Order: sequence, then C-alpha cells, then structure tokens
Amino acid sequence: MIIDSTERFVIDNMGWVDKAALWFLDLSTGAVRQVPLGTGDYLTLMGGERDLFVAVRRESMSLLEATVHSAASPPDVLARLRIEQGRATFSGRADLWASVPRVFVADHSRFANVVRPLLFLVDHRRGTVDFQELPWYSDGYDLMYQGLLDPVSVPDSDLLLMPIQRDSEPVIYDLTERRKVGTMKLADRHDPAARYQLLACPRRTTAAGKHRDHSARTGVARRRIHRSILLRSGRGPLRGRATLQRRCRSAGHRTLQASPASADRVAAPPGRTPPGWPRNRKRLEERKTYSCPG
Repeated sequence: MIIDSTERFVIDNMGWVDKAALWFLDLSTGAVRQVPLGTGDYLTLMGGERDLFVAVRRESMSLLEATVHSAASPPDVLARLRIEQGRATFSGRADLWASVPRVFVADHSRFANVVRPLLFLVDHRRGTVDFQELPWYSDGYDLMYQGLLDPVSVPDSDLLLMPIQRDSEPVIYDLTERRKVGTMKLADRHDPAARYQLLACPRRTTAAGKHRDHSARTGVARRRIHRSILLRSGRGPLRGRATLQRRCRSAGHRTLQASPASADRVAAPPGRTPPGWPRNRKRLEERKTYSCPG
C-alpha cells in the first residue's frame, strides 16, 4: 500500500481483484477508481522517496515491466524498465530510479521454456539489470505454496531481508556474495499460515515487521527481535482471519477496507460514528471503504 506525504492519496493492488491495475483512493473526495497499467495477473508496488513508487507487472513468463509513478498522478509513467527474455530496456527519466527501490523478485524466463524465480538488481546509471538466481529458494521451499514476497534492503549494508509466504523466518541474503547467509526468526512457534510484512527503517540496520498478530522491530546484524507488540490476541471472531487490508489517516479521519473473504471486524469510536459506518464489531463488506473520525 502506498500513501502520499499529504495522506490524501492511497494506492494499492489486490492481485485477484485488481489484476494489473492500480487501486486509487482520493481521501479528500472519497472517490475510488482503478488505473489499468496493462495486462497481467497482479502488480507489485514498492514505495520510494518524494511520493514516487514502482509498479512491477509481469505480462508473461518472458516479459515484465517495472514503471515509476507519482502518487499524485498514478496513470503517468515517469520511467520504464522493460525486460524481455533477460534483455533490459530503459526509457523515460532514468534519474528517478535513484529515488525508488531497485531490487525486486519475479519468475522470469531468460531462455526458451526455462522459468526460474530471479532477483532483479536495477543499475540505472549503467542501464543494466543484474539477474541473480535463487537455488536456496527453489530447492528448499514449496514453490506453489510459499511465494517470495517483496525484499527489503538493509540500510548501510549489502544485505537483503527476503520474506517468504507461510514461513516465520525471513532469509538474510548477501547481494555481493550472491547467496543466503542466514535467517531471522520472527516467531517462536510453527505457523503454517504465517503472514508478515517487512518495512525498512531509514539509516538503521533494522527492519520493522508485522507478523500476523504482532508488530516487531528487528536487528539484522544480531538477528534478533528488539521489541514486539501484540496487536490482537487471536481470540474471538478475528481468530484465523486476515487483518484489514488498508488503513490510513487523513484530515483527522481513519479509512479502512476489508480484505477479500476475510470477515474483518473493527470497533468504531463510541459516539463518533458517522452515517454509513458499521456498528462496533460489525462485519465489513469486501471492497467497501469506510471512513470515521480518527
């Protein structure tokens, strides 16, 4: 999810619903629309500096595009990287790649009929892309059940944190050595349905993570959790359910949207519930956006 610096615009993508389109919400008007970027099954969105973000779209096994956009005007493509069977072509403002994430993962075919999960490292100054194969992932995980999620660069180092679906131990990957160098344990239990999201903390060799029902700040160098906060107990109607897909604040309001098939529930502030907001603990409707005073 991308939120601009003024907290007016929210941009997201749910692959099974939005496909290769951006979901765009203007909090000042409440207007919601889709912005198609082309063909494909889903988008990967990564936020950058100055309200810029990258959208990675896989059109086919041998063709993918990564485009740079501004949150204020998502339809406009400011810079484009097109990769077809391992051949990279840059167009637009190449300097903008310095302000957005330049590392992502995708299944891609560099050779005829050979599709592998690859790590892409964009070098906009040289106009090249470095492809790194990930044999530790291909050989050690269920490729149908455990997808690679968005990697997070560790500041001031050549390390990445690479989260994997349904696994509580993100991989620590060394870009220079081109190999896995360890893992970080986020939970002291086996959780086959584990879901988490990693976020980089600027200027620190730490990363913040949201792991199903906990929020934590981790230290990569010592591979330990500095602090963990319980977000929900896992009891009652929320147990085993997905959490709210979108949440942000703007002009003193809180906006939320339920995840598909999640049966998400929220508690609205007592006495401050505007028309259209569900009562406390009421199920939210899928894909409907609610707003209430913050």
